Amino acid sequence: SEAAKAASGLAAWGPDGRDYLLHADPDPIPLLSEMISDNFVVCSSWSLSALSNLCTDDSAERIIKEKAVVKTMDRMIELELSSSTPTTASSHISTESDAPALLANASKLLANLTRYPQGRSHAVGFLTDGSSEARATQI
Repeated sequence: SEAAKAASGLAAWGPDGRDYLLHADPDPIPLLSEMISDNFVVCSSWSLSALSNLCTDDSAERIIKEKAVVKTMDRMIELELSSSTPTTASSHISTESDAPALLANASKLLANLTRYPQGRSHAVGFLTDGSSEARATQI
């Protein structure tokens, strides 16, 4: 969680922070993309924020390649399903107050990535990859 928070801060810092992360070794994009599915909403939210701030013409393809579009859409559906299902405890919700930030960061990342043809094709493929009936039911 702290790594995602630090990456988000660096990415939001401006061109210097963004360039530092984009040229870091090892590449933080795969790890940030994996963190989208983290069990804690706050960690997912920070990683989505970092990725959306890292999304430039030069880096978008790398972010899309890590399946960030599909992971983001899956996470949004998972969050919606967990919030609409009564439960006493969910490992996927840190607190209810974290959910709006996750949804805002997810929407921002999707808007950034779907500006590119490959990002749009991943978004369209989200419902046409053979699991469309299950996903349409979820939506």
